[in-house]
Amino acid sequence: MSKKTASSPTPALQILQDNQVKYELIEYDADAHSPRGFALDTAQKLGIESAWVYKTLVTIVSGLHPEGRHTDGPVIAVVPANCTLNLKRLAAAAGGKHAQMMDRAKAQVLTGYVAGGISPLGTKTPLPVFLDEQALALEYMLVSGGKRGHSVKLNPADLAELTQATIADIADPL
Repeated sequence: MSKKTASSPTPALQILQDNQVKYELIEYDADAHSPRGFALDTAQKLGIESAWVYKTLVTIVSGLHPEGRHTDGPVIAVVPANCTLNLKRLAAAAGGKHAQMMDRAKAQVLTGYVAGGISPLGTKTPLPVFLDEQALALEYMLVSGGKRGHSVKLNPADLAELTQATIADIADPL
């Protein structure tokens, strides 16, 4: 099922194991001060297409949508490394009017993960997850395994099911 490591699993890995989801843990040396972005660096270090590596972004959606589907608060957006998050479309998908990136320090406290290691799985505070629709066209994707230098290769449908993600068009090409 997975490659075992000597240390205890991160909450993200524990969720995958507990749910018997097929995945592969890929470990590599990560730069703590990634100038291009952790996800793009991951793709480069692993020699894979950046469209297969997804970044986990913590945002705040505000401005209650007229249909009342969302109260103001944090949400997670999962988008390809070779894209930027479209905050306007994320807000609409979440039922809000506006979205903005959450401060890095606050995101770390909320999720329990460090920047560059934030996973959509196993966050300290459960958050709604929005997965860019491009993921479902892939055979596999990589997301953070809950630690810098740990990526999880898994089926996008499995990630969507585990996180109860809303699938939406929330990414724009770089």
